Amino acid sequence: GQGRPGWHIECSAMSRKYLGLPFDIHGGGGDLVFPHHENERAQSEAACGCTFANYWMHGGMLQINSEKMSKSLGNFKLLREVLEVTRPEVLRFLMLQTHYRSPLDFSNERLAEAASALCRIENAVKNLDWLLDNAEDIPSPLDLRALIERTRAAKMGFILAMDDDFNTCKALGEVFDFIADVNAQTAGKTLSLSDVPPVRDARALIVELMGVFGIDVEAAADAADGACAYPAEVVALAADIAGYEGADAAEAVDALLAARADARAAKDWARADAVRDGLCSLGFVIEDTPQGARVTYEG
Repeated sequence: GQGRPGWHIECSAMSRKYLGLPFDIHGGGGDLVFPHHENERAQSEAACGCTFANYWMHGGMLQINSEKMSKSLGNFKLLREVLEVTRPEVLRFLMLQTHYRSPLDFSNERLAEAASALCRIENAVKNLDWLLDNAEDIPSPLDLRALIERTRAAKMGFILAMDDDFNTCKALGEVFDFIADVNAQTAGKTLSLSDVPPVRDARALIVELMGVFGIDVEAAADAADGACAYPAEVVALAADIAGYEGADAAEAVDALLAARADARAAKDWARADAVRDGLCSLGFVIEDTPQGARVTYEG
């Protein structure tokens, strides 16, 4: 084991032969700083006469419901079990919300919060897609200079956060702040054709920054069964109000929106309100625009 004299020297020789020295990053848990990594550094550098690793990065311990994960306590979870009920992107997002040097607390509640937070980012991409697809030849309602500058500032803020010892939680905060500002600029508005390039750049930045974390929000926004998949209860609602006979949640939402449009045209306000209230109770938000009803799901 690692306590045996000369063990680190042997590892150093293997590292030099197969991987080359120095390592750029040497990682491990925070519990390995002393004595294991201090010994490894001292013995390896004495043996090779060079820097063994440029950066030593030690992660915080994983906790379950604020307690140390331990087989003896029976509170551990296997990764494959978690991924049976959770998208990999959600688990990754949960981990990114805590700085890697700090203890990571895992719980079903925190996992649900991570899923909801990621859903907000994916919905932001969906919403911008809708705005871009429905741009018209009208005067611009946006402060384009402010949007362009905000996009540049968001990217720089993200870079600075990541340069600060991989501060992923702060970098995510930059993403959320940027999304909030973009939403504030675009909410309830119809884009002009001149708005398309800067809004498309803002959308592209969200996709790019989340891609740094290995999370493809663009694919999730396009996937019918993605993180923000509609709840199954919407099918029963569509069957009750709109006479929908299928089993697809996305189709059920479309059927409800069509039924609401018909009811509004016929001035059947009670039925129109029933659709709106039913969707809202399930976590949907309906916005009436000149291009028709726009629905988003916030869970």
